[in-house]
Formats: sequence, structure tokens, C-alpha cells
Amino acid sequence: MKNNLLVCGGVPRGGTTYLFTELSNYNNTFKSLIKESHVFYRDSNFIKKKIDKLKPNKIYLDFTPDYFFNINILSYLKTNSINSFFIIRDFDSWNISINNYLKINKIDDKYFLNMKKSHYLKCQHFIEKNFLTFHFNELKNIDLIKNNIEKKFNIDFGIKVNNKEKYNSSNIRSHFLLSFLRTYFRKEEIILKSKLFGLI
Repeated sequence: MKNNLLVCGGVPRGGTTYLFTELSNYNNTFKSLIKESHVFYRDSNFIKKKIDKLKPNKIYLDFTPDYFFNINILSYLKTNSINSFFIIRDFDSWNISINNYLKINKIDDKYFLNMKKSHYLKCQHFIEKNFLTFHFNELKNIDLIKNNIEKKFNIDFGIKVNNKEKYNSSNIRSHFLLSFLRTYFRKEEIILKSKLFGLI
């Protein structure tokens, strides 16, 4: 499997948008418009074809927080040695944040609204045992995170050519289209993103 794909699995409301934007500022990263590709929700043949099409000498960023909660995807990433890391956040603070985000943006995501702490901790335990992890609070030192990722996966993000910043705030309603897609067309949203990843 190519080593130019870098997967970040979240958690949702764990700073992935900020980190994705920061790493996209470097010249060796592929500037895809899609942050959450959902590629690994598809079948193995689709995944292989998609990864084989990725251009060499660029690092493709797939920051799909939902991977955090899917044991099948986590197992696939581990078994196939996909370069993957995760951001860990304490369940109680995460739960308050995600519920606030869903309420303000009017997203009727019953999966997250009904998330059990036991399932969250089960996934977290698996992740901490098998993957590179960072705690939410460590995002204060973005350079240290970048350096640790480069060292772990033997990759080079290159030179910083932009200084864009993006924070995915949960206290403003700024994701109407996202709320509509996730409430009514969740499956279609995942298929569309996974098809587009790496092509735009």
C-alpha cells in the first residue's frame, strides 16, 4: 500500500478541521477540497483502486472523524498498515461539544446523539493500543504534532507556503448544507465524497 495517504480519524469536535487546514498549508500535501472523504466506508476493491490512483510525491489527507467509531474500519486500517493517527478527547467534554454542535446546526444525527460511553471507550482503547494518538489539548503545539507524524510515518510535509487557519466553531450555525445532507442523505453524502476524493 502506498505511504502517501495519511488518515486522521477524529474524533468529531476534536480539532480535525483546524489540523487539516494547518497541514494543508505545506507544499507536499495534496490540496483536496474534501476533508472527510469516507473512502474506508466503501468496499475493499474501491479502496484499493482509489489509493492506486493517488499521484506519487504528494501526501493525501483523509480526515474523516467518523472512523473513530467504526471497529471494522479501524481493523482495516491496522491490517493494511494505512498511515493513520487519531485525536483523543475525554468523553464527557466531547459529548457536550458534539451535542451543542448538532443542536445549533440543526443536525438530526441520532448516532452521535445516542452515543454510549461504553462504545466510545471501547473504540478509544482499540485506537490507543494500535495507532499514533494525540490528545485534544496537544493541538496547542501544532509543530510538535506535525514533527511526530513525519517521524512516525517517514514522510515530509515540506515547506509551509500558506498561513490559512480554520476553526470549526460549534457556537454558530454555519453548516446548513452539511446539516441537510447528514439528516436526509447520509449514505449519498458518503458515496459522493469517497468518489470525489483525490480527483478535485
